[in-house]
Amino acid sequence: MNNVFNYLDNNHILFISHCKDLFSIKFIQYCKRLLGKKPLTIDFDQFNENIVNFIQLCQYKYIIINAIDASESNLNKIMDKIERNCIIITLCGEKLKFNNIYSIDIPDFMGFNNHSSQIEYYGKSNRYILIDYIIEEIINNINNLELINFSNLNTNPIVATKQQYCSLRLLYQGKPDDFILDRNVGEFRINLGKKLFYCIEKSVLESIDYIVPIPSSGIFYAVGLSIISKIPVMPIANKLNISERAFEIQNIDSRKRNLYNNIQVNSHLIQNKNILLIDEAIFTGATLKVFCDILKNTAVKDMHIAIPSPKCYNECGYLVQPKRELLLNKLQDDHLSYYFGVQSVSFLNLEDYEDELRSIDNICIECFKNKTIK
Repeated sequence: MNNVFNYLDNNHILFISHCKDLFSIKFIQYCKRLLGKKPLTIDFDQFNENIVNFIQLCQYKYIIINAIDASESNLNKIMDKIERNCIIITLCGEKLKFNNIYSIDIPDFMGFNNHSSQIEYYGKSNRYILIDYIIEEIINNINNLELINFSNLNTNPIVATKQQYCSLRLLYQGKPDDFILDRNVGEFRINLGKKLFYCIEKSVLESIDYIVPIPSSGIFYAVGLSIISKIPVMPIANKLNISERAFEIQNIDSRKRNLYNNIQVNSHLIQNKNILLIDEAIFTGATLKVFCDILKNTAVKDMHIAIPSPKCYNECGYLVQPKRELLLNKLQDDHLSYYFGVQSVSFLNLEDYEDELRSIDNICIECFKNKTIK
């Protein structure tokens, strides 16, 4: 992962594609994960003269066209208007000839599609390569395309299955009104908040004035905890750009910059109050660390943290989370309060988490188990 090219502020990727296909969904996800920002994405169906004029005015370092499943007429219309070098992605066996382009012919692939909740396959051969690995290879070597070697990529289909049954889809990734793995996401999160009540010291709960959710992922867990504890929820913060999820950014410094620039706090509401911060999980701890640092500059009295999921000890072996060092791999549990600058940190028990997920067959919670993923 160390060979990712330098992605400077004045370097942009323009991505032209059918935005809902598996390659496009994964490409946008991995641009944010590896580069810290999304590409500007234009759907084939939106391509018109105004878009052409915009492209000619802007200085894009890379124009990448996803030609998988693109009609020949749409592709010809675009290529007639683009006068600079670009990269076209096609499946192996497709024959495209244009001037001033570099064509990447990728092998047949499979992958889990978060939008359809299905594992999808492209191509007819028996050699199913995970699309995640293909796109990582393209982005990591986009400055040195001759280094791309698809023959060395992982072909284990279990990765896509683990992504499909990952508990983080319910815990973090899904929208509250989604139904994922036959569970309503909002209800699932409220239930975890209720279970969290029994994992927090009674003396801590008795001292709390307000439950404060981290925006926007903590709100339903805070509601569940409030229902049982009778402590009111006080939503003092909001994200200025709710579409940006810091979870997907691999580089910790980039994540922190994203968070500092994206969180707005109404500190007046918590002056001289004891608050209990709620976030869905602690992986790197970057989100909570930034939030706690911001609140230290307010007149809040005491802060505590409660997490409605178990302690996370393992990096994900299935490409759901970006590759990054987890906080509990470099910090002992009893040092968490000092690290965040709070009075206490509580977690949901693993047994309670497993119990809430018991109705789902094949659910993956390996990142929360104190063992190494094979």
